[in-house]
Amino acid sequence: ETGNVKLNSLHQWLKVRRAIESHDITNNSNNKRNKLTEKSGEAKNDNRSIIECPGMTDVIFRLGKSYLFHPGNIMFRDIVESKYEEHDNAKTQEEKVNITWWIIDEVLQRRNGRFLVWDNQGGWWTELKDRSQIRSKVAVHIREFKKRIKAKHNC
Repeated sequence: ETGNVKLNSLHQWLKVRRAIESHDITNNSNNKRNKLTEKSGEAKNDNRSIIECPGMTDVIFRLGKSYLFHPGNIMFRDIVESKYEEHDNAKTQEEKVNITWWIIDEVLQRRNGRFLVWDNQGGWWTELKDRSQIRSKVAVHIREFKKRIKAKHNC
């Protein structure tokens, strides 16, 4: 409309590509096996993975509401909803934790997804690999889901 070319998205993409490729060069020069995987656009090293674009089965954690409509998050909400009654009726904390682990395994192994968080400093997605961090985020999501369900029933 203004006649100006908007370059913000291009600059963001270039920043991510530079970071991915610099990880690849660093890892190759150190004779590590960690290389850029062309299929996923992902750079890996021992500490973190930079994800260029979340996949359809990836669950993304980011502030705001824009992430709610990501296909992986819709799948995740459906999984949580399917386990809601079982979790709500669980008698012990151990049963609830086991249900949370089942949800995590469903995403990671059976649906071939990942749990991603937004790195504000870098401006890219990184994969959560620490299972206790993942469990904590999933447990928070389950609690928030329960609150929404109970609020609906109270109205």
